[in-house]
Amino acid sequence: MSIFKHWPHMDNLYQIDKQALKDHANDVVYITEKCDGCNLCLGKEPNQDWRIFSRNGEDWSQNRDVKTAMERLKLMLNSIDVAVSKQYPYINGYALYGELVNSQKLHRLWYGDKKPQILLFGFAIRTEIGWRFKNFQDLINVAIQLNFTAHPTDMTRFVVPILNKKRLKDINFEQLSQNSVLTENGICEGVVLHNISSDLSFKLKFAGFEEKAKSKPTAEELELKRTIKGANSLFVNYFTEQRVYSVLSKMNATDAKEIPKIVKALTVDATEDFMKDHPEFVGHEELKKILNVGAKGFLLVKKVLSQQNE
Repeated sequence: MSIFKHWPHMDNLYQIDKQALKDHANDVVYITEKCDGCNLCLGKEPNQDWRIFSRNGEDWSQNRDVKTAMERLKLMLNSIDVAVSKQYPYINGYALYGELVNSQKLHRLWYGDKKPQILLFGFAIRTEIGWRFKNFQDLINVAIQLNFTAHPTDMTRFVVPILNKKRLKDINFEQLSQNSVLTENGICEGVVLHNISSDLSFKLKFAGFEEKAKSKPTAEELELKRTIKGANSLFVNYFTEQRVYSVLSKMNATDAKEIPKIVKALTVDATEDFMKDHPEFVGHEELKKILNVGAKGFLLVKKVLSQQNE
């Protein structure tokens, strides 16, 4: 399994369904400065060196600007590795996501001392069954954990600037500050709203940095999106501890090494029952999205096996 994982696409504010904003009005979001640079994935496997990838998975570990920026991050990354190992001892790799700023070729704004630097904004872990994205609060929690390592490091110097933390309903988008706390001339590209209550995160670019407006989604596209979300919510309910016990009784498997096999059997069992109860989704064009439950199966199986072995 590759240590590279593509960062999820993030819509602009104008692309977000207004009804979705209302539905998520009580969600809590971190508002951070959107930095003008190049999106990087910093992949780490146990006992291996860091590998750096571009947004599309190209290995940039030997890029001159990247190497300069990584040298500045060296002490902090060593501390992060300790902190992540303590918080997530069951993983077999993880990735940090950051913006490479002050690159000699890819920049419009200068930050700080104008030397290549990586500002972190995301975090994902890799388990036996695949990748799971963590939210911005989880990245902050890693920073907090650093205070308990042998080499405490001020991680805030290497994270995108946090401007505020609010409920979505309390944000006036027209009154958001457009001043940067880092750039040479105080100009800010925009802001990113990192949702820690749900997966509705998005960005807002300020004048001069807007992306070309895309056509608004059609009523059919919005309806499809709502259908997928509703069906997925139904499917998630089929993942229960009782079902795990039922699957285990058929497999006679109790070893943690067999978790991937158990999760696969659990998923098949849940899918079969879901399709019997909801035949309208059989052969659906977005079935893969409907049946995506992330790491829920893995966590359920892990919990049940732990209870059995107590």
